Amino acid sequence: TDQPWNGPSWSVSVEFWVGVLFFFLVKKETPSIYLFLLASLFLLIIYNKSDTGLLVINENYYGFFNAGMIRCASLFLLGVLTYRAFLSLSASDSLVSRVPWGALELVSLLLVAFVILARPKDISDIDMFAPPVFMFLILVFAFDRGWISRLLAKTVYLGKISYSIYLNHVPVIYLVFHFFKPEKFGVLFCFFASYAVTLVVSHFTYQYLEQPARRKLRGWGDALEGELR
Repeated sequence: TDQPWNGPSWSVSVEFWVGVLFFFLVKKETPSIYLFLLASLFLLIIYNKSDTGLLVINENYYGFFNAGMIRCASLFLLGVLTYRAFLSLSASDSLVSRVPWGALELVSLLLVAFVILARPKDISDIDMFAPPVFMFLILVFAFDRGWISRLLAKTVYLGKISYSIYLNHVPVIYLVFHFFKPEKFGVLFCFFASYAVTLVVSHFTYQYLEQPARRKLRGWGDALEGELR
């Protein structure tokens, strides 16, 4: 099917069903090597079958494997591996204390910048380096020990509303560019206006939609857990 008017919304249903699927398939005792091999297999399928790199959403491979589901599953598995690596490294205080975290944070940011800026076109094989690079960046910043982490600590609220920002930014950009024509107001004005409006809208959707919905769902979950005991 065609993509919806709010492109990022595709991930809501995909993440839900992938979460349900892996709730039954991925256990605490599942070996990490299996998760790594499965994630690598999914990424290789995308690499070999996709004409748009990692920007796959609604294609079907081999008749029934949805590209968006495969993409989400591979990144989900890498997320699990990143968390396991974080727990393993955190268990060694002596190791953590010897790591030059500020330098690692800077290197991880430079790697991300390279993956983004070195792309020769909109679709590039370089995209396939994005998952491990971002995996490394998330792992490094999870320890929150470098000077860059300390600077970013002042923007922690942006992290809290980041999912709302993700879901809101496309319709906000459409509306801003519709009512404030770039040829009249300038592209920079439209860019910063979109940024500001997205933050304001995301604050309210986080406070009055996302948070109440999360509390409601947790309440239902706790009630269901109590009935099953």
